[in-house]
Amino acid sequence: GDDGPSNEQCIEEVGNCTDGIQGESETDVDCGGECPLSCSIGKSCLVASDCTSKRCMRGLCALAIKKCTGGCGQGSCKHYDTEGELMASANCDVENEWCTAKCVCPSGRYGSNCEYDKADWEAQQTLRASVLNALLQTSEGMDGTQEAANQQAAACSSITSNVETLTPTAVDSSIKILSIALNTSSESGFGEDDTEDLLVNAISNIMKSGLAKDKDTAALLDQVATAGLKDVVAGEEASNTCADSFC
Repeated sequence: GDDGPSNEQCIEEVGNCTDGIQGESETDVDCGGECPLSCSIGKSCLVASDCTSKRCMRGLCALAIKKCTGGCGQGSCKHYDTEGELMASANCDVENEWCTAKCVCPSGRYGSNCEYDKADWEAQQTLRASVLNALLQTSEGMDGTQEAANQQAAACSSITSNVETLTPTAVDSSIKILSIALNTSSESGFGEDDTEDLLVNAISNIMKSGLAKDKDTAALLDQVATAGLKDVVAGEEASNTCADSFC
């Protein structure tokens, strides 16, 4: 007879995204398009949302571009090669070890994410210089133990982690603190703690700042060699070991 009303739920038919075949609504096999599953790197795409990386280049899902950590606020994210030269963002993907993403701030904004105005920025610089000076005075009065060297290295590594906020005065204090820690480590040897890594990290921060005097840098590297510390290369990426109050 004639079709009549039905209590059965209407179900919209969609392409099968698990059949191992590329359907008309998919950009690749079982992914992209109307499928809930995005496509992996190298698979076909039409728009960025088809890809897990959210980047579709010339019809294929490509590696994502490196992002500036934390966003850039009022600034913009730019990409640079190992020489510090501006490069095309499209060439700086997440697996490229030879480029970095960095915020470029407009006039009157400062910080790694352009989060500070001039007054706040100067306050950050003053704070770090003051804390490092206090740490230096404390270090000069501490016993020459490996535990003391670890504390000095940890504090210095943390405070210098935001390289852009360092001033020549802050760098000078840091070098003196690290010199004390290196002397101690050279005499007592490195224990099982992370003193060596912390020292390398702090020294890398100072060298990246570009504010250290040549003679001070040379003297510090001489101490590094004497202490048997691992190689420190100017400008190498230092790990982020900063305390919350100094990041």
